Amino acid sequence: MTGTRTRVRAPAAGDPAPPPLAPGTRPAPGYEILRHLTRTGWLDLYDTWSEERACRCVVKVVRPDRRDEAVPRARLLREGRWLCAFSHPHLVRAYETLEWPEPLVVLETLTGETLSHLVHRLRRRAAAGDVALLGVQLCSAVHYLHGRGLLHLDLKPSNMVVDRGHAKVLDLSVARPPGRAPAGLGTFRYRAPEQARGGPLTAAADVWGIGITLYEVASGDAPFDPPRDRGG
Repeated sequence: MTGTRTRVRAPAAGDPAPPPLAPGTRPAPGYEILRHLTRTGWLDLYDTWSEERACRCVVKVVRPDRRDEAVPRARLLREGRWLCAFSHPHLVRAYETLEWPEPLVVLETLTGETLSHLVHRLRRRAAAGDVALLGVQLCSAVHYLHGRGLLHLDLKPSNMVVDRGHAKVLDLSVARPPGRAPAGLGTFRYRAPEQARGGPLTAAADVWGIGITLYEVASGDAPFDPPRDRGG
């Protein structure tokens, strides 16, 4: 008798994404999910309880529908190893990075709010002194990264958390050493021109990101509007 082979179909573009992990799930030994925080194009973030540390933390994992892809897995592990090795008062801290049963990064839980939320919540624009203090903190964190041979390349208000005037930079998922890079790295409205067109990248790209962020904090909006729909 000839055996039959079942073919597993890869998720199609129109397929609904699988739901996030339910509260109570253990993504790795010693961690229990409390709630789902957010989902990006390739990641899920969870509010999680760490039994070893007896505290809450944030667990970052590849989305279930992207776990078979090598690039997201490698990207997450690379970011986790960097954050575990780095230590700076204005950079988010990672507790550990696990490769089994799935790639997983454990981050500290930050109090406060994202800078993007704060900017839109304020009734009045930030004072000049507050903007200057924020600039000093962001430049300190980015200078630290540059000293370790990395460009952040995705500096924007949603990648920064502020608590009582103390800012921390998040997300090294697109970080890379200076040099040639493909076009389009980073986020539209915040990426430097050389990021948009591709080519050699230097510390100037992060200086651009800090400048755009400080402009938005000072004025309430980014200096460049997204393209409007010109159809019809």
